[in-house]
Amino acid sequence: MTAAHPMWSADTMIMLLRITLYLTAFLLVTAYALGRGGAPERTTAGIMAVGLVLTLIIMAPNTHRFAGPEYGVAMVDSLMLVAFVWLALRADRYWPLWLAAMQAVMVLCHLARIFKPVPFPVYYQDTVQLWCYPQLALLAVGTLRHRLRSGTASVAEKRVAGAAGQIGRMFGYDRRQSCEP
Repeated sequence: MTAAHPMWSADTMIMLLRITLYLTAFLLVTAYALGRGGAPERTTAGIMAVGLVLTLIIMAPNTHRFAGPEYGVAMVDSLMLVAFVWLALRADRYWPLWLAAMQAVMVLCHLARIFKPVPFPVYYQDTVQLWCYPQLALLAVGTLRHRLRSGTASVAEKRVAGAAGQIGRMFGYDRRQSCEP
C-alpha cells in the first residue's frame, strides 16, 4: 500500500459509516415495531426486513453497484411498493399512505435511471437510498403513535411524544388548536 492508495480512504470510511448507521437504525426501529406495534407496524417491519435481505442478495457487486440500472433492486422496490399500497388500503392509519408514497418515489428513481442514463451513478444511488431513512422514521413514529393511542405507552415513550409536541409547537403546529375558525 502506498500513501496515494490508503486501504481505508475517506470515501470508504463514509460508506461504512452510512451502512453502519442505517443498519443500526433499521434493527432498532424494526425491533421496536415488531415488539410494540400493532398489525400495520409489524407488517411494515416484516416487509422492510424481507426487502432489505432480498436487496442485499440481489444487489450488484460493490465495484459495479449503481454503475447502471439496478434491475434486481428495482424489482424488490416495486414489490415492496405493491405491499405498502396493499397495507395502506387496509390499515386504519394514515402513515402507511406516506410510506407507500416514499416507496413510489424510489421506484420512479429506478425508472428514471432505466429510461434516461445519467453520467454520475452516485446521484442514482443517493436518490434511491435517501428515502430509506424517512421510511424508518415514519415506522418509528407510527409505532409510537399506536402505543400512545392504545394506552400502552411507557413513561419514556410519553416523554418522547411530549418533546416532539414541544418541537412541533415551536414551528407553529399545535394539535390542540381547533381547525375551525
